[in-house]
Amino acid sequence: MTAPLGSRSRGLDRLVVATFVFCVFWALAVVPASAADTTSTAIQQLQRGPLLSFTCTDCHATISDTLVPNHIFSHGAHMTYDCVACHSRFPHNPTGTDRPKMASCFSCHGLRHGPQGIIAAADCTKCHVLPRAKLIPVDHVAGYAGKAHVVPGQTQLRTNCMLCHTKGQCDACHVAKNVSWVTTETFTYDPGTSCLACHKQDLPRLAAPVTASTLDSSAHRTMGCTQCHPDFKHSDGGNVTRLWTANAGFACAGCHAKESDQWTASIHGSITSTSGVPAATCNGCHGGHDIERLKTQAAKDRLRLAGQQMCVGTCHAHDNAYATYNDYYHGAAYKLGALDAPACWTCHGAHNTLALKDPKSMTSPEVLPRTCATAGCHEGASEQFVEDNRTLIHGRAKMNLANPIAQIRASVFPSWK
Repeated sequence: MTAPLGSRSRGLDRLVVATFVFCVFWALAVVPASAADTTSTAIQQLQRGPLLSFTCTDCHATISDTLVPNHIFSHGAHMTYDCVACHSRFPHNPTGTDRPKMASCFSCHGLRHGPQGIIAAADCTKCHVLPRAKLIPVDHVAGYAGKAHVVPGQTQLRTNCMLCHTKGQCDACHVAKNVSWVTTETFTYDPGTSCLACHKQDLPRLAAPVTASTLDSSAHRTMGCTQCHPDFKHSDGGNVTRLWTANAGFACAGCHAKESDQWTASIHGSITSTSGVPAATCNGCHGGHDIERLKTQAAKDRLRLAGQQMCVGTCHAHDNAYATYNDYYHGAAYKLGALDAPACWTCHGAHNTLALKDPKSMTSPEVLPRTCATAGCHEGASEQFVEDNRTLIHGRAKMNLANPIAQIRASVFPSWK
């Protein structure tokens, strides 16, 4: 039975009224917000958005001609870098323009590894037009003699003091006053993570960009760049080696002394010290900027399986060691991601890997039975068990070639392995 025509008409009227009321309330809630956006200035809109190179070009198409008051500075010399490399935030505001602090400039121009060498040094007139007396920071403690400056010296030595001063300047006064002061900090400027101003970009001469998110999740998130890259410090200190990739690896010894001593005595450390070419340093196996914190089982599992990239990469691809690690219960299982299968270092050792012919090696005939009997592996394994099976670990393919049945199968089904 259908509803009377008048009833349907009244229902339609109620729907129209309800829709109209909804639209009115929506307009009252949304339109004022939209109107507020249209009344904001272009500067305010830019301040809320990300600072990208094309954000600035609308107004600064000829930024290379823009001069900076009281500074000897050229924007043109910095055109290959994104604006955000120096300006971490939008610089213009109603009260004026926020210019980068000297520490930002010094992080690049106080280094010795750049193509131009050190630019920002003790000679202030290279960059500043104002006399030196007017460049002293407001928080500077002038006339240190007889004043309490040990505490600020300890807290600001590497971040503020060494920005302008050298160890020699401190010593000159201390010697004259017969004062002996020893600090645990080094007399070099520490840029913290400001190296990202250049190295987070995909620029020429950089191996790869370093992202802040990668560092934030790494085990070294609280460390400054120069703690692992000692050859890039703001000093004349001698390098460990001429190879910067090795220096980053050697720097781990400062915090991981035990592991470093084991590595030095290992086959990897021996090859490095005798040939000068890094065989396998810390960062070669563990990674660098993206090294994980081993706080979860998932992270430990990823490290265990990462051996496939660590060992086979540029190290053991040439000697077939990884290619032949292919028996069913060890190598083949490990390569398929089995977490209970042994990684390379399970049998050969990690930091203390020794040459195979070394009697102390974990895989030498004298020690191998004990290695195989490790808890979780072949507990209680006898010497005879080891003797009967040890050649299978890296020799499965070779033994298959010598097996007549395997030879017949290979001839009939060549794709089978």
